[in-house]
Amino acid sequence: MHTRYSLPVRKHTGATAVIVGWHRLLSTFVIHVHGPNHATVVNRGDLYDRITDPRAVVATARQWALIPPDLVAALVADQHA
Repeated sequence: MHTRYSLPVRKHTGATAVIVGWHRLLSTFVIHVHGPNHATVVNRGDLYDRITDPRAVVATARQWALIPPDLVAALVADQHA
């Protein structure tokens, strides 16, 4: 259905989890950032907020997470799989 990558959180950002991925059924990249007590900080990529460029979710994720060098390529591969 979709792919998910859990990214290592940067220290001192307040984030507890950062997840990016590709949602095949909605044809969108997604990003979810959670803070203390599982509070939602960022929740993007849905039927009304489609993200078609993986660099957009990576740029947003970079504020809270360490980004693997091959993440954009992996997301593009997921999109075309």
